[in-house]
Parts: sequence; C-alpha cells; structure tokens
Amino acid sequence: MKEEYLHIAKQLASLAGVAAFYYCLRTYGDLHLLGTLPWLTRTFSPALLFVFERHVWQFLWSMAALTVLSRGNLWSCGINSMNIRESLTILLGFYAGAVIVISAMASVSLFVSHGFQTGHVPDKLLVMTIHWLSSPVADQLLFFGLFQTSLAKYWTARTPAGPFELPSVIFITAVAFTLGRLGLPHYTSAMAEYAAGFGVGIFSGYMYHRTRSLLTPMLAQAFFFGIPDAVRIFLSFIR
Repeated sequence: MKEEYLHIAKQLASLAGVAAFYYCLRTYGDLHLLGTLPWLTRTFSPALLFVFERHVWQFLWSMAALTVLSRGNLWSCGINSMNIRESLTILLGFYAGAVIVISAMASVSLFVSHGFQTGHVPDKLLVMTIHWLSSPVADQLLFFGLFQTSLAKYWTARTPAGPFELPSVIFITAVAFTLGRLGLPHYTSAMAEYAAGFGVGIFSGYMYHRTRSLLTPMLAQAFFFGIPDAVRIFLSFIR
C-alpha cells in the first residue's frame, strides 16, 4: 500500500512539474524581442511576429530541458529517425486520412480566412514558415519529446481504446497539446479546432510511443495544419 501511494505521489509530482514548466514558459518565455526591431515590424504583421517568437522561445526552452532530462542523450527523447520505414508507411496513411478530413471541413466552410493573407507577401511566407516549420518542431519537442517523456517515467497506466490499449500518458499529452498549442486559428468553430488538435495529438503521442521518433509527428502536424493555409495562399497568388 505504501508503494502504491508513493507511485501516485510521483505521478502527481511529475504532472505538477510539467504544468509548472509550461506555466513558466508561457509567462516568462516570451520577451517580445522581435517586436523591438523596427524593420521587422514594418515588414511583418505584429500578430504573426508574436506567434513566431513564441515558437522560437518554446523551441529553445524545450531543447534546454530535454538536454538536461536526457543528460545530453537527445537521441533517446525523439531527436532521431528510428524506424523510418514503418514511420513513413503510417505517415502516408495519415496523409490520406487528413486529405479526407480537410476536404470535409472545407466543404462546410469551417476554415478561417486570415485577412493578412490577402495581399501581403512577407506575411504569407511567415505564415507558411509557422505552419510548416516552427509550430510542428516547437510543439512536438515540448508536448511529446519533453512532456510525454517526463510523464511516462511514472505514468504507466494503460487506457482501453477500442481493440487497443494505449498508455494513458498519450491522452494526457494530447489534451495538453490541444489546449496549449501556440499558433494561428484554423477553423471558425472552436469545437472543430479542439477536435482537430486532439486527433493530431493522439496520433503524435502514439507514433512517438511506438517509434521513439518525433519525425513522423512533426511531418503529420505540418501537413494537417499547413495544407489549408497553403491552398488559400496559393489561390490568393493566382487570382
């Protein structure tokens, strides 16, 4: 009984540590340095610079924490390309499913039309950088490379999911990813935004658990959240 209580205490402590780290990151990690550079504010939208800078700080803080957590062995925390053939095979299936979901959402006009994408070329390029590079890398490093790795050390319970049993920590990090993902809104419906985030979060957590690599989750997130904006930006260029 004493060991059981000790295990629960370790679980709660790990969860509290993750929450505290994220709180500090959100509170103190954004120094607004880019907003102090006049040539950047004249070129890019302040809202976009704000999002991009948060991703930069998120990446730096996550990499620093992962380095300490892994004692310099970043390969063990997802910074690798292990099981590349299996990963890419599953990724192709994800892409096929994502195209269907994105098409269905587009057909009912759920997508947000960002005003800054209509004619400002530098903003369009920064939007593409955010959705295809900074957001996938920063989010996956923080929520799955760092948080899931930290929680999985003590959170060993498994949750039934249809015919499968998945580690409960996957659902915890997927919820955190959904609520805390730093980026631009994609959908006119908040429920659609949360549902899409949770789906990508579950896939990311499962793939990281299965392959120990963040490569596939990064590519999956970039595709799912980047394709709608890529299509809109392409159409705005040819009109």
